[in-house]
Amino acid sequence: MPKTSKRTASEHAIIAAKAALTLVAGGGVLKTLLDNYIPSTWQSRQEKVLSQLSEDMKRLEGRLNDQRLRSEDFHITMVKVIRDSIVELHTAKQEAFRAILLNEAMAPTGDRERDLFIKITEDLTGDHIRLLKVLSDAKKFCDSNQNVRNTVNALMSPNRMEPSSIDLQSAVGQAMSGIPSDHFAVLLGDLQRYGLILEGDVINLETFSGGFVKRTKPLGDRYIKFITLP
Repeated sequence: MPKTSKRTASEHAIIAAKAALTLVAGGGVLKTLLDNYIPSTWQSRQEKVLSQLSEDMKRLEGRLNDQRLRSEDFHITMVKVIRDSIVELHTAKQEAFRAILLNEAMAPTGDRERDLFIKITEDLTGDHIRLLKVLSDAKKFCDSNQNVRNTVNALMSPNRMEPSSIDLQSAVGQAMSGIPSDHFAVLLGDLQRYGLILEGDVINLETFSGGFVKRTKPLGDRYIKFITLP
């Protein structure tokens, strides 16, 4: 029997996901709501997610693991992640879910941290994820944001007697599409609770000045890799 191509395997995975997603709605009140009130929205988002995933798999065709794509373990992960993607509006989390599936599709076997990282992704907001990536590479973020660079330079000025962490948090928030400064304590606390970043006040001058202190823990680095598009 001729060997089935990776493209066929990826298409098979998409078909399996479509079939399984059809069953997610179930029956009763939920099915009534989906049938009568939000069918067009649900269908549109589902098609968008599956279409993007299909294009991603074509782009990575030569790197996909045929055996992994056909495994029940991968199909279960695929349905779970696509389901989460359909109801997610934040771009950072949509991208994270896409990356999870693609990285899983290329892996020789299921990642032993996969379930934990999926759970973390479900629990965190898009702002958590964006901030985590900033804290893993503060220099890159600072170099790409003039507002943050100017604020860091002003705080480092010898004429500034007491550098304000709030000023820096405001600058970072503006550069990250308007995260309010009083949200940072919550975001940082959650990232610390999951063991992704170091303890303490991480939005400070030390993080973004000359040394550009890396604030992520090894678990945080592995998580970022897991949710980064290949």
